[in-house]
Amino acid sequence: MKISAASRYGLQAFAILLISALLLLHSTFRGTLESAPETKQSSLTDRHLPIKSIPVLNVPTSSAKSIGLPFGHQDLAFNFSSVPFNSVLLKRAPPREPLAWPTLVCNGGIFLEKIKAAFEGSGAPGHEFSSGDLDNGWTTVPPFPGAIPATSLDKYRASAFPESRSKKLEIKSINVKQDKNYQTNEGTQITNPTKAFSNGLYVPELKLIISLNSLSPANVISKRNIGISKDNRDKQLPPLSKLSDIIWLNWKTNSPNPKELRYIARNKIINKQSGSAMDYLFLRDSGKNPQKEDIPFPGLEYSGDSEELKALLATPNGIAVAWILIDHAGELKGRDEGLTRRELKVNIFEVDRDQFMLWDIEAQSPR
Repeated sequence: MKISAASRYGLQAFAILLISALLLLHSTFRGTLESAPETKQSSLTDRHLPIKSIPVLNVPTSSAKSIGLPFGHQDLAFNFSSVPFNSVLLKRAPPREPLAWPTLVCNGGIFLEKIKAAFEGSGAPGHEFSSGDLDNGWTTVPPFPGAIPATSLDKYRASAFPESRSKKLEIKSINVKQDKNYQTNEGTQITNPTKAFSNGLYVPELKLIISLNSLSPANVISKRNIGISKDNRDKQLPPLSKLSDIIWLNWKTNSPNPKELRYIARNKIINKQSGSAMDYLFLRDSGKNPQKEDIPFPGLEYSGDSEELKALLATPNGIAVAWILIDHAGELKGRDEGLTRRELKVNIFEVDRDQFMLWDIEAQSPR
């Protein structure tokens, strides 16, 4: 079959255009490779290096490293909605997105100052609740499935309190739920219970509270009324609405000497913000990957005014500890005895892929 001259010229032109396009593509690709920075093996530090167009603050760590970490806001509101944390539920992955570390450290520093003021007597006193406050919309309920007292306590007895393993301890499992109509501080009758709850173990002999599962009324009301001002949301709260007050009241009414409280533990942490902050520290400071191996007690320990302790105190699982100390300083050992200093200590560890915080709040003499 003969091909006309016009068709032949057309095919030649098409071939020339195709070859030109391929040459141009090859040149562009090669130039991109040659101009790109040299790549290297990914490391923990690389994963947290600054991202382009995000402001960076260099924060020195306890190991004398300086890692640039992006931050989204430096207002002092305890709002984590814009913080890029990873999920830590079940098979959680190590944190791959940068944490808002400077904001956590800043907020934690504010909490430490409030704690100091409370025990020196210069802070505003918190409301002292009584068992009657639980009668306003709260009921005692059986433990949640899986919140088995022996299992939870054994994780601490085998590690943090080894000397207590041979003792027969009195363990009080207290579980409350906000499932009834209630009256607000302003006298308004609310007929839509929050379904908030708090499950905990109280071990007076060890001076220990283990907070198992919890959801505060304040958290529920906040999510239920998105777009409504905080003042209007607060008007819908039951008087007993903060997790810290609920935990303290249960301790106060079930301990023969409430002032002696020393340890507050957060059990099987699944909160995304808290878990990601802990994963970051596990990866950075333990040399272990918490996704693949345990970090048994004592795990990692931070104390004083270290940036790590501040950051953990500002996570959702640390904030309740801070408010117990701030609001109930007058009911705890310390202020009345002249022990006005609180040098907090926290251990974070992991057992069977479950994460734990153990806070030591022992009162000390002023320096």
